[in-house]
Amino acid sequence: MRITHVAGDRRDHLLALQDVWEIFRVIVEERKKREIDPTLTVLRACAVEAESDPQLEQATKVKMEQVLDFLEMLTTTYDDYKHLPPATMQRFLKMGGKVARLLGGD
Repeated sequence: MRITHVAGDRRDHLLALQDVWEIFRVIVEERKKREIDPTLTVLRACAVEAESDPQLEQATKVKMEQVLDFLEMLTTTYDDYKHLPPATMQRFLKMGGKVARLLGGD
């Protein structure tokens, strides 16, 4: 939703987003801010603490690094693609299966 103004009216009027791509972008961005970003902050702090904790098992440190690397990769990828125009993003998403086969997916 966006706030808009009507000439001669001091009240704020809410205008619902109409474009499905913009709605999707807003939903994903808000979920990222609310869920992924805080998780990354905590994981990064835990990873720093884990480096100097001799009692923490190596397997735990490895798993923590794997999760951190995975979430950072997803966040970086999202940041790379979020500014693409909707038409470009739509073409990219429609290529999904072809790209997977090209890269060796089954």
